Amino acid sequence: MIIHTARNSYLMIGYMEQGARNELCLCENTESGRRCLMARIMDPDLIRGSVGFLYEQAGNSAFTDFVECAVSEENLLAIFAYPQGQCLEEKLFEEYVGAAERLDIVKNVLERLILQNIPAYFAARCLRPGGVWAKRSGEVFFLYDVAGAERGADFGMREVSAAFCSLLERLFAEELKKEAVPDLKKFLAELQEDSFSDYMELYRRFQEIRQALLELPQEALFMPKTWIFRVWDRMKRYFKPLKKLAALVLFIAALVYMVWTIRTASQPAVSMDLLDQIGTLDIP
Repeated sequence: MIIHTARNSYLMIGYMEQGARNELCLCENTESGRRCLMARIMDPDLIRGSVGFLYEQAGNSAFTDFVECAVSEENLLAIFAYPQGQCLEEKLFEEYVGAAERLDIVKNVLERLILQNIPAYFAARCLRPGGVWAKRSGEVFFLYDVAGAERGADFGMREVSAAFCSLLERLFAEELKKEAVPDLKKFLAELQEDSFSDYMELYRRFQEIRQALLELPQEALFMPKTWIFRVWDRMKRYFKPLKKLAALVLFIAALVYMVWTIRTASQPAVSMDLLDQIGTLDIP
């Protein structure tokens, strides 16, 4: 299926999210071959509530991740750049990511918010779980959507600070649990109090926290884990799936044993020749 706008044509590859009111599709620009995310709003009430906000953001020249906003038939389309790399939560699950690397990822997130001049609504949405993607180089990208875009104009730094606080809590859950990072804990409290007026103020404060954390003794926070700890971490991550696999194997083994037992029991008994004499003694 090919969808045309006034500027481009897009080949629909597949759906990422589907709903009665809106959907998120993976598309490809037929001219450039670049992959895109197409958010399609189908509900008339949502279209009326969000069309002004989305067209305004499409006119933001710095926001290059927002490719275009268009009307196709009776639907409102918002086209975004497709994120590269891997979802941050998957990356943290599949490999060990040191604290210093995680701090760099957060720094890159804030720098992208600033350089793209991303409006508060999209920033808050992209900082949610699954919204931040990262390459091995540490470069970050965002997975955009338009859920709740009809309230986009109401978003501000309060919502961004709350979303950024949640991101830090997910990234540094172990360190916060061990209470090994008091400066970061203090920073989280500031975010919860809505102490920042714009991205630059938030960025400068984070850089202070980042520098303070990088200066901590290596053995306290940033020393790479030994292979024993890495193996243990991986075992803990895969323990639940392994339990399910073991239960399945035991169930199959029990089923096979039961079938074998029934099959054996159904076969005719082997005839037995009874002794009628032992030595010279006749058995009556």
